[in-house]
Amino acid sequence: LMQLQGQMQANRVEIANREQGIRDLSAKVTDYQARLNQEPVREQELSDLTRGYDQSKANYDELLKKKNESAMATSTSSWRRSITENDTKYRSHVVD
Repeated sequence: LMQLQGQMQANRVEIANREQGIRDLSAKVTDYQARLNQEPVREQELSDLTRGYDQSKANYDELLKKKNESAMATSTSSWRRSITENDTKYRSHVVD
């Protein structure tokens, strides 16, 4: 009888340990499911950030292009003015 009672106690402990293991695994499954449910949200956030970056980069590239075009136009204008001034000076010396 003592042996059977000891075996029953051992079985109860084993059942309790396995039930705890089941609870632990269930908690992990719940955690992983929550992570999986968040994935589409994170993917959308990344997509939004990427789109925003692409738009900002396109705007920056356009502004940089305009800046360079303006600098080139200013440089060309200054160069033409310089040539015109030098030509005028040269002609005034030649005429004298």
